[in-house]
Parts: sequence; structure tokens; C-alpha cells
Amino acid sequence: MSESFGRISIDSGLRKIEVNDEGDYITINLADATFFRRFGELVKWIENQGDMVEALEKEMSSEKEPTTDQKIAAMGKVADICEECGRQIDLFFGPDTCRKVFSGLTAPDALLIAEFFEQITPIMQKAAQERGEKISLKYNRNRRRQK
Repeated sequence: MSESFGRISIDSGLRKIEVNDEGDYITINLADATFFRRFGELVKWIENQGDMVEALEKEMSSEKEPTTDQKIAAMGKVADICEECGRQIDLFFGPDTCRKVFSGLTAPDALLIAEFFEQITPIMQKAAQERGEKISLKYNRNRRRQK
């Protein structure tokens, strides 16, 4: 049997965010160098989808009364957008995120999606700040000189 020379313990960057009253959580990895860039891209993409939903809703409330078929088509487009938003949220935050956050829904509506991002964005900002502080402390020139 070989002798151990020590142990390495590295903060993997994994953090849990509780998302409902049942104790479910989603996990984010702050050590992934692409994480915050990808989050920014997701937010921008979601905002663009919200603009499309808003345009469809505006079109349906225009002066000219849309036909029933036009209303159904517009609602179908909105539903498609919301379904894709749900898929993108699950891809970024992990499988079943929507189910956990939105009480079983896999295609949350635009209001729920907006509310999710209003609540998750400050958490992400805090996480980015804390990660930046840890990196700054770790690689501070004065820290190295003191050794």
C-alpha cells in the first residue's frame, strides 16, 4: 500500500440556489470561466424573445380587430417562444430547472420567465462579485510578497 503525501482540496465553484418551498435547488458553477459570459448571452437572448412576444401582443391589440385564426396563430407563436425559453433555461441551469422553479411547468409564460430573471440576476451579480474578490485576493501582488 502506498503512502499518501497529502491531500488537495479545491473549491470547485459549485453553488446551490434554492428555488422553491420543497427545498429543490439549481446548481451553478462559478469556476467555469465561460459561465458569466454564457449567462449574459442567455439574458440577452431571453430579452429578444420578450421583445418578440411584446410585438405579437401589440399586433393583437392594434386598432384592426384580428380574426380568430390570427389570434390563435399569435398565441401559438407566443407558446412556441415560451417553450423554447424553458428549454434554454433548462440547458443553462440544468435539467428540470423549469419544473422546479415554475411548479411543474416546462413552458412557463413570459411573465414567469421575466420574474425568474429579475430574481436570479442579483444572485448572479453577487456571485460574480464574490468570485472576483476571491480571485483578486488569491493573485494579489502584496500577498505573494509576504510569503
